[in-house]
Amino acid sequence: MWLVFLHKHFNLKRVLSLLYKDLSIDFRQKHIVSGILLFLCTTVFIVYKAFAELRPETWNVLFWILFLFVSLNGILKSFVQENSQRNLYYYSIFDASHVIISKLIYNFLFSVILAFVLFILMSFLTVNPIKDMPLFVMILLSAVYGVSTVFTFVSALSSVESQGGTLMAILAFPIVLPILLLALKISAQALGILNDTTVNIDFTYLWAINGMMTGASLILFPLLWKN
Repeated sequence: MWLVFLHKHFNLKRVLSLLYKDLSIDFRQKHIVSGILLFLCTTVFIVYKAFAELRPETWNVLFWILFLFVSLNGILKSFVQENSQRNLYYYSIFDASHVIISKLIYNFLFSVILAFVLFILMSFLTVNPIKDMPLFVMILLSAVYGVSTVFTFVSALSSVESQGGTLMAILAFPIVLPILLLALKISAQALGILNDTTVNIDFTYLWAINGMMTGASLILFPLLWKN
């Protein structure tokens, strides 16, 4: 259903203009992105100093927990940084579907960069226990898409409240938990911890969740946008 909705409402030119707008804002506010990267480097360095040796199971759990909190900090700014006057201006010239699609794409790409920076730092400072790199990259991209979609939609919901950051954390983590559990299971196989033959079924479950969250974002955001 949401694919039909996307086909009817997708406008590449408008979506690209919104993507360029978000990119230009981040370049003007470099201290925000720099702060996120500093937080990422600091947490990985603390892990490096705290653990003399990381077992693959511990590495797997720490990677996804660190990514979860870093991506939360990165995506929280998505709608919170937009003031009411700017939102009113966007409402007058853009369709709600263009706004949410551009946010989903931008936050996914931003989260992918954060995930690969985290992977490089953890591999450099600790160990690289991955045995099946193609499988790990597949689950990384799949889980990053799911997490970024959940955080983007919840960020839109929390932007209308004064305590947006707290509300986002409360709403997002229960929704993102199934994605995180599936990511932990599939990446454990990529690390050689598990030998599970149901990886295709797990990917099906994961993309079913991703699809439902994408559909919910595309369908419900226009209602929120009007308010």
